[in-house]
Amino acid sequence: MAATVVDGDLHRQLLDPANYLTAHAPICDSQGRYSGFVGVDFDLQYYFAQEARFRAIAIGSPVAGLILALMIGFFAERYHSVMRHRIQEYYDTSIRDSLTGLLNRRGAVAAIDKALTRHPGGNATLLIDVDNLKMINDLRGHVAGDAVIALTAETIRQSIREGDECARLGGDEFIIFAPNCDLDGAKGIARQILKRLSKHEMPLAGIKFSVSIAIALHEGTDADFAKMYRDADEALYQARANGKSRIGLFTPSATAA
Repeated sequence: MAATVVDGDLHRQLLDPANYLTAHAPICDSQGRYSGFVGVDFDLQYYFAQEARFRAIAIGSPVAGLILALMIGFFAERYHSVMRHRIQEYYDTSIRDSLTGLLNRRGAVAAIDKALTRHPGGNATLLIDVDNLKMINDLRGHVAGDAVIALTAETIRQSIREGDECARLGGDEFIIFAPNCDLDGAKGIARQILKRLSKHEMPLAGIKFSVSIAIALHEGTDADFAKMYRDADEALYQARANGKSRIGLFTPSATAA
């Protein structure tokens, strides 16, 4: 190997064995006599530079992988959070009545069954029915009928206790589930509804309307939504048979009769 170097320091640096990784092998002729050698000199600075490069890659790859994994995890969690939020929104919409904002029948079944597991004691069910809603729709139009439904729903909200569940079952029918409630408590809720509605008159249509209310009492251990609704419906039938705007009470003897 020959090199022409002008700078003396550079010349000494190139000739310094510490700057090279060197390998040599002898060359022999056909008689086995030594006739020369072959060697390779590898610049150590180049080797160190490549080693540093690969070391940076070796260190940077796990770090980059960790950052990428964290980003993927963040966006995946974000996506699932958004999806859970949308599913909850769709579910909440599916169990609510669009006109009144109260629970619908589906929501009422779920809420009452859940409440029964938390309150195994005596409970009350109130069934509220708007008197002559069909006549109001026919004479004043469905806009007036919807206003009557909305006003009844708001009156029910104002009359129930904290922890009570109320729902619109459809048409002109509402239900209230009052946990840990006796007959006097249930009558108090019913009277509040009748009292508040008796003061209202629809200002644009000049409509006065009333509701009939039925009460059924149950023990949580032997009650479910179907039984509670059936008993309250029987009491409502009795109340309406005796006139409008009154409170009916479910009694097994009356049902049997």
